[in-house]
Amino acid sequence: MQCLTCLLPFWLACQQLGHEVSGPLSVVHVSHMEVTHTSSMEKFEQSIQTLVQATAKGTGTTGKSGGSTLKNIFFLMPAARGLKNAFTPPPPPPSPPPLAKMIYDSEHLRFLIEQMAGMPWTLPSLEDYWSTQMPPKESWVQDAPITDAVAVDRGCTSAGYRVEANYWSVTHDHAHDVDELTVVDPHRYFPFYQTFFANTEHDNYCVKTQDGSPFIVSIEQNANEESFKKVIVWSKAGPTRVLIPATESISYVSHLLKLDKPKFTKVTASPGIVDDLSHLEQRSRLTTHKFGVLYIGPNQKNEEDTIFGNQHGSALYDEFLDFLGDRIELKGWTKFRGGLDVRDDTTGKHSVYTQFRDFEVMFHVCTLLPFQECDRQKVERKRHIGNDVVVLVFKEQATPDDVFSPSVLTSHFNHCFFVVSPVATPPSDTASPASKAQMYTLSVVTKQAVSPFHPFLPKPPVVFWKTPQFHEFLLLKMINAERTAIVDSPEFRGLMTARSRTLTDVIQRHTSRRQEAPASGAASV
Repeated sequence: MQCLTCLLPFWLACQQLGHEVSGPLSVVHVSHMEVTHTSSMEKFEQSIQTLVQATAKGTGTTGKSGGSTLKNIFFLMPAARGLKNAFTPPPPPPSPPPLAKMIYDSEHLRFLIEQMAGMPWTLPSLEDYWSTQMPPKESWVQDAPITDAVAVDRGCTSAGYRVEANYWSVTHDHAHDVDELTVVDPHRYFPFYQTFFANTEHDNYCVKTQDGSPFIVSIEQNANEESFKKVIVWSKAGPTRVLIPATESISYVSHLLKLDKPKFTKVTASPGIVDDLSHLEQRSRLTTHKFGVLYIGPNQKNEEDTIFGNQHGSALYDEFLDFLGDRIELKGWTKFRGGLDVRDDTTGKHSVYTQFRDFEVMFHVCTLLPFQECDRQKVERKRHIGNDVVVLVFKEQATPDDVFSPSVLTSHFNHCFFVVSPVATPPSDTASPASKAQMYTLSVVTKQAVSPFHPFLPKPPVVFWKTPQFHEFLLLKMINAERTAIVDSPEFRGLMTARSRTLTDVIQRHTSRRQEAPASGAASV
């Protein structure tokens, strides 16, 4: 019986690209192989239906695992445990589950994919590190108590906001499937096309469907008929990677993805196609993040203009900024600038920046942005922080009722709010890892469309010492917050529209002098 793990990436790709998968799910024909009904097929079928429903609702590539079948395809990417840029990848942990080996960094991922070369397609234990994978998602617990939410207006839930106050705010159905140190969509920043296609022999096809949806399909050339070919499907949803038998080609990909009356044009020899696809991939990679930072003092009014009008914070606030990252001088700054001016100081003289794993993070710190007394609506400051998906609010409380209300921030782009509040007196049952270390509470508020994202808050008391572990926890959760919101929220559907236009432009450029080939066979130039 053929192992399902070799076939599932096709189903996932179909759902990500928004195409229905017709026919009974109990039998899947792939080339000359057949998968018959198994005891896990009911769970598998339920999982696929969940994915179809999620796609139909426009929620992106989200879904829940139906059991061990889908669990085997989840790709985990824990922290780079001091092994970044190592030339010899370390051995995997003892007896890892299939398709869940530790991926330490980009070099290790590249090594694992290269190790797949020449492996037979029918190998039951084929560990597929190439195909696009989807980690499972948790759900918000309806009517979960939020009494542990510190410095947050608990009434915001009636306005449609979600509050993660503690461990019980979200479900934990997939705790065994997801490493808490995983980055959401970990493949997003790896240059697959540039690494494995750009400098090797491969074919590129431009595809037009009946409904006008643009696609480009890149297929590697592989003479080993017993093995497989790597494929990248470029669509408005972004690049999707699958494997196909080495004996198959473009018509096989079309059949699997259920493309609507596709017309192919082979553009392998078209000048500039490799550069255009490399550029497309570079634009879709997500290696930088920018987050807003607001300060709200004790008993300060919950008004947007008042909050944006703060010219400075307290000593505790300054200490927390130094904890977040390095204070850098903007003039002459050569790394990721997050939209800030690095030439004329028009966006302030300093900012806060940090590097986390393979990512760069620039903080738009409100009190470091220029302040103009005549700018009553603080337009200049809102221009930056108002366009940040994630905003960290440092709230100092005078009383327990002195709270922050997310509804006062009117930007459509602000989706996730991390409310950090300093703790004056450590709880009696909490031991300090360092003498006189500052402590903080953390509550997370999101707009209704955003799904929960890990790492999740612990069980009460939800108090964090100012340690490197909290720094990693906070940055990882903020990165995953932005990545999750961009996929989940309809506010960012314009990204797909822009990708669709770019794909259409590339197709028109490379097919203007090419002849369309029939869908039944491979296209010719």
